[in-house]
Amino acid sequence: MNNQVDEPTPDIEDGYRGIATIEFDCLTIDVEVTLHGHPQPIDGIYRWYGRAAKDARLSEHLSGRKATATIHTADGSAQAAVGEPDVWDRYRIIGRNHPPYRLTDPT
Repeated sequence: MNNQVDEPTPDIEDGYRGIATIEFDCLTIDVEVTLHGHPQPIDGIYRWYGRAAKDARLSEHLSGRKATATIHTADGSAQAAVGEPDVWDRYRIIGRNHPPYRLTDPT
């Protein structure tokens, strides 16, 4: 039996700040986003999240509701939930697994 304890690994944080295209079923909006993410140590799923900058078209389309969208950046695309505006009318973005931005190599 091996009693060796693995050293904890530091949290790996990646992110993206810049223009992204948020594509809903009937609307496409280019807006500035800030996204971050990290792998969950228990289930190994990469969870990413962030906010879209205040945008009148986004606010009008969502009216405070949640919706599923595809987030596109120059580095990729991914499905996400968009909703829950904050007091500054910036909408939250939540995704899981591969994000729409490049991940840095942890090695």
